[in-house]
Amino acid sequence: MRTLVKQAGRAARLMAGSPHQKRKARYNLAAMIASRFGFRMYGPQTSWYDNREFAEAWRRFPHKEGLIQDRRFNLYNLAKSWAIVEGDLAECGANVGRGSYLMLHANEHNDKHLYAFDSFEGLSQPTGADRPRDPRAQPWEAHEFAVDEAVARTNLAAFEGRFTLLKGWVPERFADVSEKRFSLVHIDLDLYEPTKSSVEFFWPRLSRGGLIVCDDYGSRRCPGARQAMDEFAEGARLRVAELTTMQGLLFKAV
Repeated sequence: MRTLVKQAGRAARLMAGSPHQKRKARYNLAAMIASRFGFRMYGPQTSWYDNREFAEAWRRFPHKEGLIQDRRFNLYNLAKSWAIVEGDLAECGANVGRGSYLMLHANEHNDKHLYAFDSFEGLSQPTGADRPRDPRAQPWEAHEFAVDEAVARTNLAAFEGRFTLLKGWVPERFADVSEKRFSLVHIDLDLYEPTKSSVEFFWPRLSRGGLIVCDDYGSRRCPGARQAMDEFAEGARLRVAELTTMQGLLFKAV
């Protein structure tokens, strides 16, 4: 506590300095308070949250939310970068359509089609692999995140004709796209069994240079999703690239 008081006093003194010193002092004070409660702040030089192109794309999403999330920004830019890879798009765990919307928006100037899978009944029954080992992480419950399919359809209406919603528990509807090739697949299923089914199904259907993004890979609340990705990667002699945004990437080089 004494250290906190000293740092606060130093920040207060800097407030009387130049505009640069004032900005630095405000940031240091906020970062100090955040750290005290176990949070972290982005550095003042970070620019992604001021990206106008992404901000405009996200502004148009009908399902309004709070602050822009860094992992949404990553998915949007990965979808733009992977637009040159042959194949369609897929999202496993569409929910209200956030990821699907960003992937479609990032590919608005090409003819890629997006296939979105979801039960729209929320999560399936968690297994032992899905039990968080971290006491700070809340366990999952079956049917969490349930949403009406009409919500996702409304949120994606701007891209009518470029997406297909496939309602059903993963992997029930995967047979509908068994003959397709994919450039980018987003897996946001939280749990072990559906994540495992998804990566096993889509990997052989991924084009050369294609990418699988697991939204939950680095989440303390989703040990099952991480286990499913790691097990598959080990069997395929691959390695999941973990991002600071909890996302895990599997890149198909050959």
